[in-house]
Amino acid sequence: MLAALLVGGAAWAWSALTAPLPGGETAASLCEPQTAPAGEPIRPDDVVVSVLNASSRLGLASVTLDSLESRGFVPGRQGNAPADADVARVEVWAEDPGNPSARLVASFFGPRTPVVARDTDGGGVTVVVGERFDDVGRGRQRVVPQEETVICGPLPDTEADTDVAAAG
Repeated sequence: MLAALLVGGAAWAWSALTAPLPGGETAASLCEPQTAPAGEPIRPDDVVVSVLNASSRLGLASVTLDSLESRGFVPGRQGNAPADADVARVEVWAEDPGNPSARLVASFFGPRTPVVARDTDGGGVTVVVGERFDDVGRGRQRVVPQEETVICGPLPDTEADTDVAAAG
């Protein structure tokens, strides 16, 4: 009996040790490609934003992401910037720097904010904050693409769909 309990406990411990961490979504699960038609406005709630900290200030990515979320953006991930990120104040990283969603995000950091072509690992538009970063400003509430474009928009809200189905 004791041997069976020991084997069962070891099996449970192994499965718990090798299970994915809670909330450990992959970057690909943060947003999905969505078509933005020409002439249709893109608003902050259409755009997933991630923030990376390239400074020595603890929590800067978290505070910045909270500020962007309070301005209507959909929060992506936060964390430290890669070692090769040389950002003094702030940069916006996007796979296509001309994408209207990247321009919308950049507008919250001032007119001279660089938008850099960089892989964002499926985390939407990425903001990288550096030592001289101060705060998120007031940006545009919409941009209107001149031609059809693809943005990395929020995932469908499956909880709301489940609640509606349960209520019906």
